[in-house]
Amino acid sequence: MNGFQIMQIILPVMMIFFIVMAVREVIIYRRGDVGVYSFRRLSVRLSMAVMVIFLLGSILTVISVPWFYLIEPQTTPNLWFAYWGSVAMLSFGILSLIVADFHMIGDDTRQDENKMWRELAEVIAQHEKMKEGKKDDE
Repeated sequence: MNGFQIMQIILPVMMIFFIVMAVREVIIYRRGDVGVYSFRRLSVRLSMAVMVIFLLGSILTVISVPWFYLIEPQTTPNLWFAYWGSVAMLSFGILSLIVADFHMIGDDTRQDENKMWRELAEVIAQHEKMKEGKKDDE
């Protein structure tokens, strides 16, 4: 088995994996299991999954169909640069969506943490009021 045959096995498996993970994200969003799981975050993750599936499919097509001549740049250099340049742009788009998703997760975490600290401060304030009320009764 050469490298191309191995990639022809690995790429479809990875595509199926990303499809399953995208369906899982939709199911989690519909159930509301995660708590605060915004539609914006779901849409970023689904668009990221679609872009990755498209990227893997385009690479699989070039590897599987030899008459595209896109593996070696000597045969059709302009088409080769255009194709692999678009693949590189798609990869950078995926990376930017990953950064956006991390940013949204960080915002959600900070909001949850701030809410927790506010609730803790309210409990402490209520406890202090109760202590002052007991001192006044004595």
